Amino acid sequence: KLPCAMDTDEEDGMARVQQLLDTFMSDPNNPAVAGDALTSAATLLEDEERNFRLTNPDMFSREREHFPVWEMLAAVVRNDNCLPEIFRALEQRRDAVLQAAAGRFLVAAAPGLACLPSLNQSLFMELLTHDSVEQKLFEWADKGQLPMCGYAEGLLALAVLDDQCADEAVRRGLVPKLLQRLKGIVWEGASVYS
Repeated sequence: KLPCAMDTDEEDGMARVQQLLDTFMSDPNNPAVAGDALTSAATLLEDEERNFRLTNPDMFSREREHFPVWEMLAAVVRNDNCLPEIFRALEQRRDAVLQAAAGRFLVAAAPGLACLPSLNQSLFMELLTHDSVEQKLFEWADKGQLPMCGYAEGLLALAVLDDQCADEAVRRGLVPKLLQRLKGIVWEGASVYS
């Protein structure tokens, strides 16, 4: 099958992401509805990003535009308020489930949003490297508590494309901490299989 040939399932997936984002935007302060919508949309984005990466492992590739994930990402930026609202859900402290859903969604959408100028790269990076978001990401990554630690590390991996954020990561000694944590995970995983 050609990468740009979309079948009914792919079109349904794109429509479903749009519907889920509309649901989120209709009541972003309702943790149950908004959290479920973002989690479901993240799952669809993860699946399509995985399909894209099977053909091209380069995270910075512009070939994404020939795959359904492109239209799914476009649904995020069609509504000017959607991305800022998702970042607000990430920053809020009212509901851990909604916060985790926002983190998962942003990690799922991040490869396309961070790298493709036509999909609002500047807005995504501006929101991602905003002082308050950056501070939260550093805190979560430093604490090491799942799932927010994992989402923070994924988002920080893209945020360090910004020089100031990269400088802050170095100043905080975050990279050695993350490598130490990764080393522990590798050793722990190796002992499970031994």
